[in-house]
Amino acid sequence: MSLGDRAAAINPAARGSDYRQDEVTLGLSHLWASDNGRMALALDAAAGRRWTGGDHSADRMAVSAELRRALSEDWIIAGQWSAEDVDVTGRPVADSLTQRLGFSVSHRAEGLGALTARLGAVEVASDAAGVAWRGPSLALGWRAPIRSEHLGLMVDLEAERRDYWKTPGFAPDDWMSLSVTAELPSLAVMGFNPTVTVTAARTKSEVVVRDTEELGISFGIASRF
Repeated sequence: MSLGDRAAAINPAARGSDYRQDEVTLGLSHLWASDNGRMALALDAAAGRRWTGGDHSADRMAVSAELRRALSEDWIIAGQWSAEDVDVTGRPVADSLTQRLGFSVSHRAEGLGALTARLGAVEVASDAAGVAWRGPSLALGWRAPIRSEHLGLMVDLEAERRDYWKTPGFAPDDWMSLSVTAELPSLAVMGFNPTVTVTAARTKSEVVVRDTEELGISFGIASRF
C-alpha cells in the first residue's frame, strides 16, 4: 500500500506498510435444489482473521442465505440476506455487525454470458461513530461466455452510499469497487480449483481517513462435494 501526497503531508512519518491488510478466510457453502430445479436455497458460512501492518487486528464471522427461483431457462430472481460480525482486537468499541438485504435478477444469453443486477440495503451497527453507517447498495455482475476447460472470467461492479448517521455534520460517503476474478480449473489439485481476483476500490469522503483508493489481489481455492 502506498500513501498519497495528502496523507504524507498530514503525517510525514507514516508508512504505507503500516496500513497493509492481510486476511485469511475459510468458508463452506451448501446448495439445496427442488426436484424440478426451479427453486434453490444457498447457505454460506465463513470465518477469518485480519492483520494490519503485520499485527492481528480483527476476527470476522459471516453467514448468508439466498433463495432463488428460475422463471425460465434464462431468467432467475433471488432474495439475499447476509450478516457479518467483526471483533476488533484491543478496541471493542469498533466491533460491528453488518447486515445486508437484497433482491437480484439474473439473465443468461447466448454470446453475451450471464448478467446479474442486485439492489439492496446495508446497515452497519457499531458503537463507533466512524464505523456505523447505513445506505443503499447496487451491484452488477457478469460472467463471460468463455467455453473453456482452462479459464473462467467474472467481473463485478459495486456501489454504496454510506450515511454515517452518528456524525451528521458530514455528507455521506460514496464507495465503488470493480473486481475481476479468473477461475483456473486447469490448475486444479485434488479437486480444488484456484481463483485469482484483482480488486480496485474508491471511497469519496469528506473525512480524510476514509477518502481512499485501494488496489488488491487475492488468491483462493474452491471445491464441490
